[in-house]
Amino acid sequence: MTIKEQAKYMKLVSPKFAATSLELRNQALKQVKEALSAHKDEILEANHKDLDAAAKEDIPAAVQKRLKFDETKLADVCKGIDNLIALPDPLGLIRNDSEQMLCLLLPFC
Repeated sequence: MTIKEQAKYMKLVSPKFAATSLELRNQALKQVKEALSAHKDEILEANHKDLDAAAKEDIPAAVQKRLKFDETKLADVCKGIDNLIALPDPLGLIRNDSEQMLCLLLPFC
């Protein structure tokens, strides 16, 4: 399955995923983190190839900098997943904040 096909599939199933339990969603996040860690060497090698190709294609340095995905960024992503798992379940919560509501209704706030 190509990346575009995977993205299209994820968009299709995301409402079903949102309707699952917090435990199941957190388990999926843990599996993503585990897969990233398990495939770390492959991910970093592929990124190195991408960076080499970007340099050969004279991609602007700023873009190459954003493209770089090293062990530090991988660790940050894994920590971000842990932080996300630690958050309370946001689904079904209603904020009682009239100013925030106004900004939701008027996107130029």
